[in-house]
Amino acid sequence: MANSDAFSDPQKHLIGLYQDQNSGGFRFIMPKPGKRGVNTATSAAFASLYSILDAKNRLPKASASLKYISFVASKHVAGAAVDILVVQLLDTALADALRTLGDVSLRAASVELDDANSEPTEKGKKRHRMLAQGHLGVVFQAAESEVTALEKKLLPHRDRRAEAHRKASLVAAAIALINQDAGMQAAGKWAEKARTHFYRYDKLKGELDRAVLARMNSQESRLQSSRAPIVIHPTRSGNAGGPCGPCWVRRKTAIRDLQKDRRPILARVTIPCEERSHFEAFYRALQS
Repeated sequence: MANSDAFSDPQKHLIGLYQDQNSGGFRFIMPKPGKRGVNTATSAAFASLYSILDAKNRLPKASASLKYISFVASKHVAGAAVDILVVQLLDTALADALRTLGDVSLRAASVELDDANSEPTEKGKKRHRMLAQGHLGVVFQAAESEVTALEKKLLPHRDRRAEAHRKASLVAAAIALINQDAGMQAAGKWAEKARTHFYRYDKLKGELDRAVLARMNSQESRLQSSRAPIVIHPTRSGNAGGPCGPCWVRRKTAIRDLQKDRRPILARVTIPCEERSHFEAFYRALQS
């Protein structure tokens, strides 16, 4: 539950489903890159998918007579809410999440989800969701084909491969959500596809930085536990006996410089960790 002050300003880092303690009404706030803990479009997308699942589980328990919910889109700068029907939340939020990715190839799926909102019957809504799934499936196949083609090239193309895996993971996760809502067993298959591609993306994105960070953390631990007043500098050139020989410095200086050199690497590693956290929360919710 959010407190009343935070509820009055949805831009104060709130995401997902919240209830106003004064009115008792519910509001669904889409994740937006730039909020605390949501720094990338990938994080926002997986946070959106998790929030949709969370709302789907909580809303029926809140009140069987609940008909409307306030919705705050991810790109609405002022954070103003519009009232939508509870049955429109899945299509509205998922379409918004796909638009957040800024991919033209996902536009057709977003249009179908928008059309699902105008359908008066659940059968009509499911038909549009299945059409949206078809468009998403085409994007997924294209992403997998790109991965296969890049893996056959001589150059590693690490960034392009990571991007293809990222897209495949996000699209597979969206398809899994649609299937799960329809009660289809294929939801589990698509969840595993999303998981496979996400962890391949995650590995490519931060593999080198994580290795360097682990080494620097180990070096700091050794320096902190050492009692020697003078040590070989862990990160400066020549410290391994090169042309200039080892660089001897005070232990406190070595620790300070190591921490300073680690900051930009830690900042780069934080983003994949954040994305991984949002993905794993969605994956667990989908399996429950």
